[in-house]
Amino acid sequence: MAGNDLSYADLVLFYCMRLVLLVARTVYQWNPLDEEPELAAWMARVEARDHSQSVLADQKQSLDALRAQQS
Repeated sequence: MAGNDLSYADLVLFYCMRLVLLVARTVYQWNPLDEEPELAAWMARVEARDHSQSVLADQKQSLDALRAQQS
């Protein structure tokens, strides 16, 4: 993980960390990435990948549709 080559472990960690960051921000008003600049840089590199952008856009679209149904 977090080496020079992207692996499945990196992808799993990336999406798990997004959940961890959401919970930490919502529950504790805390961003762990503020204390871990190397992890923040790694997250930014993975998020910048075309595939990550596509998955994140699909995820946002699905969440928006779910929220619209609940309204």
